[in-house]
Amino acid sequence: MSGPFKYDFALCLELARGNDPEFTEVSQPCDTGQETTGLRDEDIDRLCEALEDNLYVKSLVLWGNQRITAKGGAALLKLLKSNKTIERVNLDLTEVPSILSTDQRFEAVV
Repeated sequence: MSGPFKYDFALCLELARGNDPEFTEVSQPCDTGQETTGLRDEDIDRLCEALEDNLYVKSLVLWGNQRITAKGGAALLKLLKSNKTIERVNLDLTEVPSILSTDQRFEAVV
């Protein structure tokens, strides 16, 4: 189910909050040239809240969102400590420092 909702962040939040068993990947990459419209730390905070009790999302694809900084990375680390379902987080081409990838389940591509 993640494919059709690739770029609709509001719908991703709704499906994550609703614990939809068919929604297993939050796919919110930011293509080159779209960096100014990508996700921000505030969006990551909202995403983390939505995923707090989610049992089905296993992957977060957030690459290219250059407005995600260490603050957003810290929120994701906190989420990963409480949500044991998430197995992969792709933060390639973001501003999240690689030091945040010390959690073994935080397979960030930074």
